[in-house]
Amino acid sequence: MVTVVRSVRGCTILICGPNNAMAEIHNRMACICAKAIGQSGWAEPASNDELLALLKPCPDEWLEIFPVDKKVGNVRNKGPELVLPIGPL
Repeated sequence: MVTVVRSVRGCTILICGPNNAMAEIHNRMACICAKAIGQSGWAEPASNDELLALLKPCPDEWLEIFPVDKKVGNVRNKGPELVLPIGPL
């Protein structure tokens, strides 16, 4: 008998409610963990409470918010210039 083991590559983006800066734009945001927290073995926490404590909005000062070209909303458009600021907020 042969056992076949297959691995699946994947990615999950965890979301939470917005911080104050993001709340003006959207009602949710990606959870952003500090590097020290992100590499501390979050995949095997000591408890669910420890894991849930990571799922909160990041501090406002971690974000820089500015308008970008509306072309960002179309998946056919590509290029780093799409995320350059087009003016003040």
